[in-house]
Amino acid sequence: MLRDYEEMKKIVLVIIASLLIFANSHCQWYQRQYGVNDPNHLSQDQLNEALRKAKSGVTTGVILSTAGVLGIIGGIILMKSDSPIPGDIGKNMLGLELTAVSVPIEITGLILWGRFSDRTKTLKGILKKTEIDIGLINSPLVGASTGLINNPSPGLSVTFRF
Repeated sequence: MLRDYEEMKKIVLVIIASLLIFANSHCQWYQRQYGVNDPNHLSQDQLNEALRKAKSGVTTGVILSTAGVLGIIGGIILMKSDSPIPGDIGKNMLGLELTAVSVPIEITGLILWGRFSDRTKTLKGILKKTEIDIGLINSPLVGASTGLINNPSPGLSVTFRF
């Protein structure tokens, strides 16, 4: 039993470490989704879509976090319960497994909740902003039909948000 516990402990720690490593990999989301490096360069429709996606991510994070907490509490209750048969570790092992599965779910929910909450806050701030932004112009490299390949060139870019 001790060996199983140690192996499960290692697996949970590896899952937690990998989730924490990937928590900081969201910096290219705007580039992948919309082809811009700064959310200030999004159009009004793109801002609304990004805000909708961010709110959906917050909801997903809350649901996962709630499920993780319920699983952890349920696992602890099962581990603490006494078995009617002496020497039977069935409920204790089930509680340990439920807790081990619920911890990564909880961590994933908290990471998603935090990440998308920050993104929602940023996007709401951009939507409320009515001043003029000055930045680089993204112009095509060759012609107008080059698609998504743009080259930032010196110039003046003015964005009005009402």
